[in-house]
Amino acid sequence: MPSKNVDTIRAMHESLNRHDTDAALAHVADNCTYVNHVTGPDSQRSKVLRGKQEFKELLQSRAHATSDAKVSNARYIDAGDVVIAEFTVEGTNDGPIGMGKFPPSHRRLTFDVCEIWRFDKNGRITSGSSYFDVFTILSQAGHLEDLSRVA
Repeated sequence: MPSKNVDTIRAMHESLNRHDTDAALAHVADNCTYVNHVTGPDSQRSKVLRGKQEFKELLQSRAHATSDAKVSNARYIDAGDVVIAEFTVEGTNDGPIGMGKFPPSHRRLTFDVCEIWRFDKNGRITSGSSYFDVFTILSQAGHLEDLSRVA
């Protein structure tokens, strides 16, 4: 049986699928931290967001890059005060990506994500981190050479 924490992350993903950022943030602590590991595995290159407002801005920028994005094929692993979520994101690149460095390509994107969420004793999200393959995203968007032609 899923835990309350798994239910919280599932509800957050469902809110994001409805494009309701405020509902997605309902269970996030004001002083939360979020590490975006997409820029590289070492801590000097990974982007650390501090506070609910910075996390909200990240969610809004992702929604702007793929306004029709949906989370699908989600699997949740309950580890007590930690939940691991693996899922697929699908959407059209209709806004800038890569912190605005790449223009919209209007191509479909499909990529896998792994998130790790931590909760306090009251069930509030205190921290999270995400891992996904930026090379795949940029390749699908047409900003990098398609690997299928290289292999």
